[in-house]
Amino acid sequence: MIPITALWSPFLDRLRTLTDRTAFDGHLPPQDDRTAGPSLPPELPVDRLRGALAEIGFELVDRRQEPRKGRGEAKGTRKISKCTAVLLHQTAAIVSLRQSLGIPAHALVMDDKVVLLHPLRAYLYHSGAGNSWTIGIEINCRAAGVEGDMRTLWRSKKEIERGDRAQDLVQEASDGQLAAARLLTTYYVEEVARQGGKIVEVTYHRLTSSSRVSDPGSRIAWAVGVVSAEDHALAHARTVVGSGKPCPTCWGGELGVPYNWRVRGY
Repeated sequence: MIPITALWSPFLDRLRTLTDRTAFDGHLPPQDDRTAGPSLPPELPVDRLRGALAEIGFELVDRRQEPRKGRGEAKGTRKISKCTAVLLHQTAAIVSLRQSLGIPAHALVMDDKVVLLHPLRAYLYHSGAGNSWTIGIEINCRAAGVEGDMRTLWRSKKEIERGDRAQDLVQEASDGQLAAARLLTTYYVEEVARQGGKIVEVTYHRLTSSSRVSDPGSRIAWAVGVVSAEDHALAHARTVVGSGKPCPTCWGGELGVPYNWRVRGY
């Protein structure tokens, strides 16, 4: 049986869109990374992020104030106090910088760039029942739900009909992307704290939507989610909402939780 919260979430999201439509041209006015007063500001979390990314060969690209329409636009606002978790995604298709404005997430990790897409208070349709309280990070890759097990790679209906093989489609996140995603998670922990809020958990799309069982996959979960949770003393993939599925053992979840009914994963 689908939980009642999963049935109501789309309606409540639509109601929020109609009643709290403060976005202009799909983006919000500046809010993050600001300081008060004319004096030279201290180093901000975004400055530390930019410098740390440069050290591993990544560029920080800020597109938060670029107008956009459609799937990637902000649907409203939320309070910083509501931003309590970082939620990791995989794109499940390789996208270009030009396409990034169409992605409903707060940030995108590409091969050599981290793209900031929306400020923290942007309410986005990125994680189903997790929209109101999570900050969405997309990692540009096609990852298997369980690394190395091609049964767990998501394929589109068209790819299946064509007979495209999973092993020809898979493109796991690189070590550089994983390192960049960890730095980005640190930035969000620090910036939310600077604005008076608190990140308490790192989680995954799987836990907020039953149609995203492989999102983001075991490689991202272990190298970004588990490590970031330990580094910042956060809960790891604990909150299951809507139609979401619990974090499997093979992603660092509790013992005895299978990946799905076909693949135990441990």
